[in-house]
Amino acid sequence: MEKVRTIAQRYDSIPLGETYFTPEGYLMDNPILTRVGIFEYQNPDGTIRRELRLPEEVFAPESLASYKGKPVILTHEAGMIDTENVQQEHIGTILSEGIQDGKNVRAQIVIHDAHSLSYGLRELSVGYSLDLEETPGEWKGQPFDAIQRNIRVNHLALVEKARAGDSARLNIDGKDTQQNQKGGNTMFKRKDG
Repeated sequence: MEKVRTIAQRYDSIPLGETYFTPEGYLMDNPILTRVGIFEYQNPDGTIRRELRLPEEVFAPESLASYKGKPVILTHEAGMIDTENVQQEHIGTILSEGIQDGKNVRAQIVIHDAHSLSYGLRELSVGYSLDLEETPGEWKGQPFDAIQRNIRVNHLALVEKARAGDSARLNIDGKDTQQNQKGGNTMFKRKDG
């Protein structure tokens, strides 16, 4: 009697805190994307501008809802992403709304183009629109020049250095990527900080 081989698929749930490659080679992650606090930006004349991102703005329901479905791209060089450039730029997608995690925002993401990870970019930077309130002041003992209001996400970029700090990064390292590219279905726990 000839044995019949059946090919089956199984869909198992994995806790959101885990990072893994799917059988298709996609990277699934639940990283920190950004945080509250004062971010520094360079003015055209080279001076530094300090903009405050208050918890009530970063965690506003409309702001957190704006993460879902936005593209993941390489660097911010493309500027704002829309129907004209999304096909050329996207390498993945933000799958969930933003979720408050202490002073940070996390979201579940998928990187469809895992080959893009070979560029070595691991830190994450959110591209967004905002209303800038030109009101200087002090927050937690630190001076700021303006306040970011009505934050709405446009995209998430893989960058060399995140403005939000090095905790805003993919939860993988080069070894994990190399194992997956060699055909393994690598699964591993999230690496924090």
